[in-house]
Amino acid sequence: MCFYFATWKLLLAVNLKECLRSADLIQSGDPDFRVLDDGSVYTASNVVLSDENRSFIIWLSDTKTQTQKKIKVLLEHQKKVLRKRDTKETVLRRSKRRWAPIPCSMQENSLGPFPLFLQQVQSDAAQNYTIFYSISGRGVDQEPLNLFFIEKDTGNLYCTRPVDREEYDIFDLIAYASTADGYSADLPLPLPIRVEDENDNHPIFTEAIYNFEIPESSRVGTAVGVVCATDRDEPDTMHTRLKYSILEQTPRSPGVFAVHPSTGVITITSHYLDRESVEKYSLIMKVQDMDGQFFGLMSTSTCMITVKDSNDNAPTFKQNTYEASVEENAYNVEILRIPVEDKDLINTANWRANFTILKGNENGHFKISTDKETNEGVLWVVKVQVQVMRIEKALFGKDSWFYICNSEQGRKLSYGQGLGDYRLVLTKKSKINPIGQKSPSDAVDLGKQVVKTRKFSPGEGEEAVGYSMWLCSRIQIPGDLV
Repeated sequence: MCFYFATWKLLLAVNLKECLRSADLIQSGDPDFRVLDDGSVYTASNVVLSDENRSFIIWLSDTKTQTQKKIKVLLEHQKKVLRKRDTKETVLRRSKRRWAPIPCSMQENSLGPFPLFLQQVQSDAAQNYTIFYSISGRGVDQEPLNLFFIEKDTGNLYCTRPVDREEYDIFDLIAYASTADGYSADLPLPLPIRVEDENDNHPIFTEAIYNFEIPESSRVGTAVGVVCATDRDEPDTMHTRLKYSILEQTPRSPGVFAVHPSTGVITITSHYLDRESVEKYSLIMKVQDMDGQFFGLMSTSTCMITVKDSNDNAPTFKQNTYEASVEENAYNVEILRIPVEDKDLINTANWRANFTILKGNENGHFKISTDKETNEGVLWVVKVQVQVMRIEKALFGKDSWFYICNSEQGRKLSYGQGLGDYRLVLTKKSKINPIGQKSPSDAVDLGKQVVKTRKFSPGEGEEAVGYSMWLCSRIQIPGDLV
């Protein structure tokens, strides 16, 4: 007579602690049987036992103390000891089947063959009654329907097709044992079936393209940004242990970036970060599971890093000397444009030049501003250079329109000798009426200018007295006339 036992069939229990309490390694001497830490003995494969007795050794080891003991297990069909046991042996008898959860799992994406046997469920009541088994839960009468079924007579549990762990990581089934007349022989048994993960998902970056900015001249070690990837495989396993790296940098040289293999933080590794040389870098990022081992699954993403401008370039003049000319008596006019060169980013505050006249404008006759479009310095004449002299007498001659005489020094200067363009300004509202001569045709009001195009009629050497006038000039008047 032969007895058939399916895989993961509970046969008996051994009290291991009585033999070696400190054992931390338990091994079965027969590959057909598996021994758990609690002493439960299961079939490791489909086993057929004949009428003959079968025995095997359980090895207990304490790896710290290098102690090892063995237990000889004798399987027999009759509940009797066939021989007197040795004092160093423990003879075990077959125990009752337990109505209790048995560790059960199945491989994700299993190739079968289907239906795939998972385990056998049996009730203690089956020793005395005819028991029928049934199950319910997700995967049976809930989505996904008909994934599992159980043979009502044997209690053998099967799976009908492959399962994706990322969709269903565990199935909490409920097993029932009842008699032919519907009597519940035992309480319902929770029967969890765990789906073992397979590394079938590539890690995926959270962004297809990352965009970061970093100021130029940043210090080594400055963080640029963080890249991140996710993996749908089981957490806290090698399948989801990710490692980041940089595959390629454009431009290639010099390499100025590094990425932390675990956190994905990108940092600067070189002082050579100059926007005027390279304004934008492109990095090809790689992430690989299995902690970056060569057989791990991988994916890539692009990281664009823009180098932001810093004010690290001084504006420079294109020439050392500039020359300009201006018409006499002109003011509020542009007389010169001064171009400069600045390598900082155009149309930013770092590029915009600010011009200042350091010397030669003590009297404020000029101003300089910045053209916002061209960044040139624009030099203007904004104020007439005026020096005023009280004229006591005026003598008119044939060689020029008039002569002036400084009464204190008695000097006579003709027009054109360093005095430039004269303007006569009346100090009171009256008519100009030199003594003994015909007066001008029209009167000049207070503050109005009489320029050199007005010519008075006194003859050569005659004296013009009886009124006051001021002499003004756009150019510097010699000090001895003041």
